[in-house]
Amino acid sequence: KKPPLQSPRHLISTQDAVITYIYAEKGLPKVQINSRVKKGDVLISGILGDEENSEMIVAKGEVKGLVWHEYDIEVPLVKTRKVYTGEGKKRSYLVLGDRAVQLWGYGEVPYSQQEMLTYYDPLTWRSRALPFGWMTEKIMEVTEVQHTITEEEAKKEGIEGARRDILAKYGTDSRFVSQKILHEKKENGKVYMKVLFEVEETIAKELPIVYNQGE
Repeated sequence: KKPPLQSPRHLISTQDAVITYIYAEKGLPKVQINSRVKKGDVLISGILGDEENSEMIVAKGEVKGLVWHEYDIEVPLVKTRKVYTGEGKKRSYLVLGDRAVQLWGYGEVPYSQQEMLTYYDPLTWRSRALPFGWMTEKIMEVTEVQHTITEEEAKKEGIEGARRDILAKYGTDSRFVSQKILHEKKENGKVYMKVLFEVEETIAKELPIVYNQGE
């Protein structure tokens, strides 16, 4: 758990936004619903009172706002993926400390494309792992398969990818209000789009209050 903050703090905006919700648990609200704010503006002040009689506190609360994110999206119409052919080969080793002695599976691997999985099974005694055991390498042949998607499928995939990116960057509690495709084209086997997302998200972050103790 994070230790409680002791130094006075403001809550400031992380984005240019239009305020949709504000709750000041501690501190003085400096904006209202439908206020337009810029990145760095104070949302909830940690300074209470006036110049003659003031108190500095740790501002606490929650502020949400409408934010606009513009994305340039590029999606290929031809997809390539790897699939297993079903052919495979195994190699077995006896592991002694940091050395592995091959016991089975000699010979060249005849596959031009392959993936390998390694499994290690240490011997145990009374639930304690001993410094030796068995290791198996499973070498599997893979091949590449191509399939073509439609323009609509490419657009959907690109927009869903942008939405996932927004949620990862700005919080999974973000809410998509609207989206608008500003520009789109198909060129060189790809779909290109410029999309504007309108998102309601949490925009408050803490900022230490810097003051001169001599004043």
